[in-house]
Amino acid sequence: MALVIFVPVVLLGAGLPSIIAVATQRSSELRSNSGRLLFWNTLGSSAGSFVAGYGLLPFLGLHWSLLILALGSLGMSVAAQNKCRMGMGTAGRGRGHLGERGPVPASTRAGYVLPAISLAGIVLFFAFREDIAAYTVKYHGYGRDPDIGNDPDALASGKPSKMPLIDLCEGPLTTSFVFENDKSLRVGSGNVCLAVAYKKAISSQAIQGHLPALFYPGGGLPERCLGICLGSGQSFGSLLLYPIKSLDVVDISTEIIDLCRRHFAPYNHDLLADPRVRVYLDDGRHFVERAPNGYYDVVSMEPPPPTAEGVCSLYSVEFYEQISRVLADGGVFMQWLPLYRVTPLDARGIIKTQAHVFPETFVVKSFASDFMVVSYKSRPRLRLDAIARRSDNLKKERLVAGVRWSPSSRYDIASLQGVLSLIIMGPKDVCDMDAPVIYRDDTQILSYSSGDRWLLRRYEGPALSKLTFAALRLTEFETIKDYFDPPLSPDLIGDVEAERTASLVGFNVPDPKILAANRVAMANAANPADRARLALALAAGYDGMLAKEEAYRSVEQALDALNATPDLTTEEHLEIGRGIVRNCLVAYEPLTADKLERFEKSYRDAPLLRAMREEFEAYRRRQADRLSDYWLP
Repeated sequence: MALVIFVPVVLLGAGLPSIIAVATQRSSELRSNSGRLLFWNTLGSSAGSFVAGYGLLPFLGLHWSLLILALGSLGMSVAAQNKCRMGMGTAGRGRGHLGERGPVPASTRAGYVLPAISLAGIVLFFAFREDIAAYTVKYHGYGRDPDIGNDPDALASGKPSKMPLIDLCEGPLTTSFVFENDKSLRVGSGNVCLAVAYKKAISSQAIQGHLPALFYPGGGLPERCLGICLGSGQSFGSLLLYPIKSLDVVDISTEIIDLCRRHFAPYNHDLLADPRVRVYLDDGRHFVERAPNGYYDVVSMEPPPPTAEGVCSLYSVEFYEQISRVLADGGVFMQWLPLYRVTPLDARGIIKTQAHVFPETFVVKSFASDFMVVSYKSRPRLRLDAIARRSDNLKKERLVAGVRWSPSSRYDIASLQGVLSLIIMGPKDVCDMDAPVIYRDDTQILSYSSGDRWLLRRYEGPALSKLTFAALRLTEFETIKDYFDPPLSPDLIGDVEAERTASLVGFNVPDPKILAANRVAMANAANPADRARLALALAAGYDGMLAKEEAYRSVEQALDALNATPDLTTEEHLEIGRGIVRNCLVAYEPLTADKLERFEKSYRDAPLLRAMREEFEAYRRRQADRLSDYWLP
């Protein structure tokens, strides 16, 4: 880091004062010389930045731009040497015979040696070195992520994936790339993957593009749609399967638009060639602020993850107010929520901020760990016959027809039950959910942390998905049945809740019927041993989906049942208690410490509590031993 940053910055900082000192022989010249040199330095710096960013990079790329800049610097050094030699020659003529050039000092001749060595090094480096931008992306950027090719060997070893880089597009704003292998095609910018098109599996982005149309209120369909942040275009392309009149697509990056056009047409229904589509090169927020009131029936956003640089401005109350202004009455606003890149507190803040402007807000799963926040300006009326009819369009997506969410699902993805099972949270549960803060333009702590950003650094990926999902709350369909026309029947509610449980198999969501049966059986159990067994079964079920509060509440019921007769405690009880403490303890250490301390007041001598406390204390000893190797805490 010192070689890359410190040394060049020090030399650059010393350069201008040194030039001013050399150019000034008398103190009376200091002011005029300083002003003149600062003027040319400022003009040159501005012109250099403009030419490099908007001329060299887009047309030549970083590799050849660096070559030109290196040769330019070398040429300046040679020019300086010549200027020095000419000055010394003039001084020699003043001291010698008239018309006789003085001798060139040996130090001046030696001054050409370093430029010659530098020229040889530049030529050799750029002649035999792989393109610098491509090398950086492959080995120091997104390409070093072992997960991008789903390569089991790479995942096990932690080595860079062998997924080839097939295209690189450099511009004034971003360096964008496309990786491809026989499984997927990925487009990204900087060090962030923006979209993935799977060749042999269902694309989550294609499915989530259908959600605004599937959950569009009434019997009609949207006509004017707005898509912000293009990526691969799969999500916006899905809207073209419906009879919409127009789709405005906004993206800030020319490079992403070009890569989407060159590589993703087979996956996005040839989005950019459709006459209904107009593409705008603009900042999404700036575009919305200039759009007319109530113009769009659908506004769909799939920006980079909220923690990416500058993206936090798309997650503020002020921006959502602008979205509400351009959204027509009865329109749908949808924003991407990737649980694998969002911490629990960040997710709660994002959802609550959107709901602050749109009280009728739902959280909907699109696929795997991709979730969407779907909002309405007023209470929607969702017609079941329209949803069932629109779900047929899902079958037109690649590999979707006849596929189910999981092996235990009873219904296809493209069915009424399959679509309804995507609903995770309804407006009331969203309203009741706690959040660390409502994000505003002047309090955008989302740009750095809502309080638990360390979880993202440590667990980004599937592990973080489970932690963040646990921060949400599954809404019972009974509480949102009246949002539908006709209202959901008891039989349909049962089918949809069972289908949702099957689709959430990756999050270890227990069967609600089994939980309900266990709760009833526990309440009616007269035997303390049976009551404790059922309470711990409930606790284990909740703990599997990381619903820690509910898990510890059930543990307390088990402790209460065993309080009078501790001899009924079995080894199975103890192992369940230890497992609940052990499960994701790094993330839930403060909660666990608080619960155990509270249990101490009433159940101090309980064998179950003793086993849980010993598990917790053993963890803390291991942590203390690990941290003892550090000089600073």
